[in-house]
Amino acid sequence: MCMFQEYVEKAYEIRLTVIGDTYFPVTIKSQESETTSVDWRAQNEMSYGEYHPLPDELITKVQALLRTLGLVYAAIDFIVTPAGEYVFLEANPNGQFIWMQTALGLPLAETMATLLAGGGPVLRGTVEQVGY
Repeated sequence: MCMFQEYVEKAYEIRLTVIGDTYFPVTIKSQESETTSVDWRAQNEMSYGEYHPLPDELITKVQALLRTLGLVYAAIDFIVTPAGEYVFLEANPNGQFIWMQTALGLPLAETMATLLAGGGPVLRGTVEQVGY
């Protein structure tokens, strides 16, 4: 099975890991290497950029998407164009995150454990964005 999509010019990319209402946006400097310029996901070496909180409008759209899909967790990928536009690529309900925790010191596993230990339904509320 293959997925084909239109090529979009990139300034950098964002991997947003959503755990409940805690958002971890990570900047990936994919354009610094030829091996990651088209698709960074299959690479072992990653170049990270500075933390950039996501715009409120994008947060609202992500919350609506996750609410519609009934997801509490998702790894969401975006391209950020040279003009600053965010282009949605995918929302993976099974995306991995430990590699970012290890590289950037983000408390992803702890956040997931806290969410799971809380039990019960998770209702979408106020988003907290966590930087690095």
